[in-house]
Amino acid sequence: MLTGSWDYTTRLWDAATGAELASFAHFRSVMSVAYAPDGRAVLTGSQNGLAYRWPLDREFWPILPYTPTPRPNTLAIIIGNQNYTAGPPQVPFAQNDARAFERFFIDVMGLDQNNVWTRPNLGLVGFQSLFGDARRPLGQIHRFEEFYDELFVVYIGHGAPDINDGDASPVLLPTDSTGLRGTYAMNDLYESLARLDVENVTLVLDACFSGQTNAGPVLPHTMGFSVVSSPRPPRNIAVLTATDTETLQYAHWLEDVGHSAFSYHLLQGLYGAADEVGNQDGSVTLAEAHAYSRRAVALDILQRFGREQFPAISPDITDTTLISFKTDDARPVFPPIQTVPE
Repeated sequence: MLTGSWDYTTRLWDAATGAELASFAHFRSVMSVAYAPDGRAVLTGSQNGLAYRWPLDREFWPILPYTPTPRPNTLAIIIGNQNYTAGPPQVPFAQNDARAFERFFIDVMGLDQNNVWTRPNLGLVGFQSLFGDARRPLGQIHRFEEFYDELFVVYIGHGAPDINDGDASPVLLPTDSTGLRGTYAMNDLYESLARLDVENVTLVLDACFSGQTNAGPVLPHTMGFSVVSSPRPPRNIAVLTATDTETLQYAHWLEDVGHSAFSYHLLQGLYGAADEVGNQDGSVTLAEAHAYSRRAVALDILQRFGREQFPAISPDITDTTLISFKTDDARPVFPPIQTVPE
């Protein structure tokens, strides 16, 4: 609280305790007081007709609301596959995760909402139209590449090993896939993203490829299989996955917070927690996001279920900065979305 007095003094008070925090002496009575627009100085007007500006010590500066720095040249694509129509079980909180990533890209990273493409319950034709495939290698995103220099792709849904190709290569499951028919190969996605003339590409896969889920096997004939031959992503693509793709781990969801374990802890890290336990330089790098989510997920799943889940990163990229925070701003807060799964 700020006061001006006939005793020639302006005082700053702690409104909760009544303690005086600072005082500013004048030559005449103080007639008016105010804070500077940024809250880092006191403005006063004295009976002698003069106005004064008094800088405040940093400890008295207000914590400004978080405001993101606009990133007009960044595109984010979010796929939340929750409602499977033929065979695979539902992914209970995929839509919650998708909405949470959408809010992160807009509210924290500073993307325009037109540059955040959310695709709920994407079927095979949707995958092919968006990314292309082996027969038609160019998709919708390739028509927009000249307008962007950074791309994020987030997939939340089922993955599985394709046991019919001899190598059990990883595939993503569109919501209308029937068994292992109508799947979308990870190799096709990698090749599609590698064709883009975009400086930075980050792929987040909240999926596992073991053929298992919290609720049992993704498909009956994938039970007990794991990916044998996992294609390596091109060097210009950073991939964060919910599990180690070469073991029988599977991705878990957390009913009490309404999110999958990987999306929940990764978003916590991206909202700033990864920097707080990292080097505390005001930014979150890929390496920090991975290290934070790997430890948080592994510990959470071990404590809750007595199982293993270790998020992975490929390739081993360490210096790519995902987000930077202004030193004096408040950090954004990740708001979990708690809903009943559809």
